[in-house]
Amino acid sequence: MKKKNAIFFKTSVSLIISFVLIAFSQVSAATSLEVLNPVGAVEVDKVASARVSDLRGKTVCMLSNGYFRANEILPVVQELLQQRFPETKFIPFTELPVEYPNVRTIGKKVKQKGCDAVVLATGG
Repeated sequence: MKKKNAIFFKTSVSLIISFVLIAFSQVSAATSLEVLNPVGAVEVDKVASARVSDLRGKTVCMLSNGYFRANEILPVVQELLQQRFPETKFIPFTELPVEYPNVRTIGKKVKQKGCDAVVLATGG
């Protein structure tokens, strides 16, 4: 699968370069072109909060934002984490209201449940 992706990526990059060269050859010398990164990578320079170093003995909230299939992935992730960290307490997403990205209300509700960490499913 990785080899297919690499070939697809190389082909895509080659096509993009070809289109840029064709476009560039048809513009006047006074025109400038800006080439954008199609990956859309974003550099994160600040993390919202410190990461939990270990889940053992912690309480973890499973939180859904209501997007497509988040209700299916959260129980699977919870089960896998529970197998790896049996002494961890999990609050299922069904015990928390579905939230859209509203940091203030999510934070209050998570604190009320006594959670040390949150797993947020974004679905899609």
